[in-house]
Amino acid sequence: MAIRVIHVIPSVATRDGGPAKAVAEMCREAIRRGAQAEICTTNADGKGVHQGATGPPLDARGVKIDYYPIVGGNYYKISPLLAVALKAKIPLVDVVHIHSLYQFPSTVAAHYCRRFRVPYLLRPHGTLDPYLFRRHRSRKWLYEMAFERRNLGSAAAVHFVSSEEMRLACSLGLKFYPGAGTAGR
Repeated sequence: MAIRVIHVIPSVATRDGGPAKAVAEMCREAIRRGAQAEICTTNADGKGVHQGATGPPLDARGVKIDYYPIVGGNYYKISPLLAVALKAKIPLVDVVHIHSLYQFPSTVAAHYCRRFRVPYLLRPHGTLDPYLFRRHRSRKWLYEMAFERRNLGSAAAVHFVSSEEMRLACSLGLKFYPGAGTAGR
């Protein structure tokens, strides 16, 4: 039986940068190696929304992508329908790969992983770089106290893309899972 993986990312819009491209390529490679992999995301697209991206899953060169509509502003990417979908999907998979921090999709995914005892990996995509970490510091501190410290501490691993990203993140004094390491491209 193939391993079943869900990747949760706030947006796969190309204008939102490299993580969107990386997650699709990670899924394609996992599928090539025999795993079942799919992406759950929102219809956020830059500062707007991708029209027509919700509804039946879309196939992006062999990768199933489920888009869920955001409500309110685009900053936090709140999607109640994504939360409902993750509640149903997470108990059925072997592992969840969560991309980014400080966003509704990653927070709700980590919550349901803990609730259903499904291991998850967190990939911060640079959000723990001290320069970015200091931006909006008071807002992030509140978010850390409410969610991110538990999300990071309960992760099976934290997936850094380079040893430099890991070194910078570790300099912040946050507690990661002891086995968290790097995985380069």
